[in-house]
Amino acid sequence: MTYNLKMSVTELFERKFLFGLGRHLWNVLGVSGFITLLTGFILLINSNLYETSKSKEDYIGKRKLVTSEKIENATKELMPFEEWRKAEADKDKQTLLSLKEWSEKKGIAVPDPTTKNGKALKDEYLKYQDNFINGPATTRWNQYSEYSKSFKDKETALLKKQSQQDVRYENYLNNVSSRNASKRAQGLVSPFVMGYGLAVIASASISSAVLSIERNSRKD
Repeated sequence: MTYNLKMSVTELFERKFLFGLGRHLWNVLGVSGFITLLTGFILLINSNLYETSKSKEDYIGKRKLVTSEKIENATKELMPFEEWRKAEADKDKQTLLSLKEWSEKKGIAVPDPTTKNGKALKDEYLKYQDNFINGPATTRWNQYSEYSKSFKDKETALLKKQSQQDVRYENYLNNVSSRNASKRAQGLVSPFVMGYGLAVIASASISSAVLSIERNSRKD
């Protein structure tokens, strides 16, 4: 009787616990295998969807993109020093005082070049005229530097912005290349993932079938 009781308890443990638990575990394993198979399939599809990089103009924006043409246009109207000096001299000549006006402004009579004082005043006027038209070289160059500063500053700012855009676009291209490389790796891995999923599903199916046969045979 004791032996029969032990056998009943053992059979009850096997049927109610071990086989029931085993059946549930294999069902869970079968679901995980299906999920793994689906994951591998998604990886395979995603691996063939390569990202195409945008052009620099599309990525930065046509209006924001700093081109060589924009940089050239920044100094397009900047005159060379000699051309600027002549233009300034022409403007100065329009307001250049005549000998008579210069004399009247100084409050003296128009100098008579035949007298000693007249020659001295004439020489002084000619010196004034030369300085007015040409000016000292240092002063003229300083004036030109001031005139060209705004053009140079604009050019420098555009060059700096262009460099920043180049770095930004280069990083973008590297990121696109990295993502495409990752997709290629997914394409190589996906068959193994799908194979593993199929193997798990097959194992779960076989084990569930064996447990079902065992359960039915015990009922018989």
